Amino acid sequence: MNEERDVVRIRNFATNCLNDIGALIEFPSYNYAEVLIPDELTDYFEGESYFKLAFDFDVAKRNEDAEFITYGSYFLDRLTHIARQQGLAGTRHISSGEVNIQGIEQKLRGKIIFKGCKGAFLAAIPMLYHYALFNFKVSYISDDKIEEVFKVLVNLNTNLVDEAMSSALESTVLIDKPDIGYPSEERNSIYEAYQVAAAYLEERIQPKIQELEDALKQRLQREKKQVEEYYETLASELKEKSGKVKDDPQKENMFNEKLEVNEIDKQRRLRELEDKNRLSASVLLFNGLLISQYKVRGKFHIKRGKTERDLYVVWNLMLNTIDPIVCEQCNEGTTEVRLCYRCSHIGCADCIEACSQCEIYTCLGCGLANCAVCGEPFCGDCKIVCANCKDVVCEKHLELCTCKVEAREAALEREEQQRQSHIQSYQGLVEGEMQPYFDRYVERHINELDDKWERAIVRVQRLLSESETQKARQALRRLDSEYPENAWVKLNLAMQLNPKRQKQEMLNIAQRVARMLPNLALPHRVLAEAYEITGQLFGALSEYHKVLELAPEEQNEIEDFARAHIELIQSQLIKNRRRL
Repeated sequence: MNEERDVVRIRNFATNCLNDIGALIEFPSYNYAEVLIPDELTDYFEGESYFKLAFDFDVAKRNEDAEFITYGSYFLDRLTHIARQQGLAGTRHISSGEVNIQGIEQKLRGKIIFKGCKGAFLAAIPMLYHYALFNFKVSYISDDKIEEVFKVLVNLNTNLVDEAMSSALESTVLIDKPDIGYPSEERNSIYEAYQVAAAYLEERIQPKIQELEDALKQRLQREKKQVEEYYETLASELKEKSGKVKDDPQKENMFNEKLEVNEIDKQRRLRELEDKNRLSASVLLFNGLLISQYKVRGKFHIKRGKTERDLYVVWNLMLNTIDPIVCEQCNEGTTEVRLCYRCSHIGCADCIEACSQCEIYTCLGCGLANCAVCGEPFCGDCKIVCANCKDVVCEKHLELCTCKVEAREAALEREEQQRQSHIQSYQGLVEGEMQPYFDRYVERHINELDDKWERAIVRVQRLLSESETQKARQALRRLDSEYPENAWVKLNLAMQLNPKRQKQEMLNIAQRVARMLPNLALPHRVLAEAYEITGQLFGALSEYHKVLELAPEEQNEIEDFARAHIELIQSQLIKNRRRL
């Protein structure tokens, strides 16, 4: 039984191939054929053009001058070689029997969405549709060769690759030709389908190419490193030997020549490695098949307002779903139908949208565009295009197109430059321990400061340096009233107050400054002095301890104050005990 099946398979293959290459073939009797090969193909058969073929062993015994055609026979090998060189094309049909169109409207409506338009079902008829199946062999070649076979099925009605149908064909029975005379739908050209298949294949093989190139690159780096280390070792040995024979010019020249040869050999070996690890890819279309299938074509009349047109939706009996509807803008498949109100184009959700302002569905070809700021879609009548930068914007974002934003950014940059210039000019007015705080204050409050403030700060420092205490105190009070958050002003004011008549004010200001600048020693020292003046010796002692923590270099001076305060505290305690 298996032998009979093989005979039929081999006979069908040979017959189809011979017919495809233009050979003449006749069967005078069962499983016995006489063949005349075209002159342009006789080179494949060592110049012979006439053959007698027997496809059965018993037939071959009865016809001794006939060649027995089986696996491994000369003629079959030659025929297979021609098929591989030239590729084969054939036609097949998906057997499905009679087509039942009952309930087709409900099936079609269950798979399609009409967005922004209404679709009225008109009629449905069985029709013959076609696919082009391309079988490619891809070879990835470096020092090794990897081969893959890709099957790409293109729907000749939509010109789209159909992966679902390709998978379904693997378990489908194909017959030679259609068995029912349904009308045939117009189809795109095989050449257009081939271009679609080639583009799809190119995208499919890119990850594999990238993977192999990455692996080859890593291997090349490893091998180049080994070669360079090997030749560097040889060069070091030659240099060492050359150094020992400097007194013998002849031997020294010999070693120098060997060094040159070593370098030449190294470069040759590196080039060999680069050639070895260079990847190339070749694609061979080794056969193709035109496949026909019965489907149901449903006709809808879609309408929105005054815009209307007919739409054909195809039901695939094998997949039990519709074929994708081709967007007339991007040529991609969609199951959501949108109708352009202006030109009646059918499109997908990416190419036809409702205008955010007038709500009319418009396609890209009729001026649909998205606001560059908010992304909302607008039709050609409602969108606003900036005359300078050509940005599309809506009414809400007229001032946010590219050119206006750039102008504002440039203005902000100029303002920031001016601000930094002012900051740099005001920073450095104060020196010493308070300078870092003062510079930070200037940076935070630069918008509140002006040249008048700068002159006031400079005048205060001059008065302080000249010991003009009263004038300095008056100037500091004015500054404190205008800039109440400036700790430098408050601290200097506290230090200029009269310790006898204004000691309570001095204490209040010093306490506030110490809270504003808890990590600086100077405010705590001024507060300690204020506590001392007001007789709060424990408070003074506590503040002096903080000064020591923040400024250890003042230890000797602070210890003298602390010792004096301790003696005062002790004497005060003795007086209190006597009173008790």
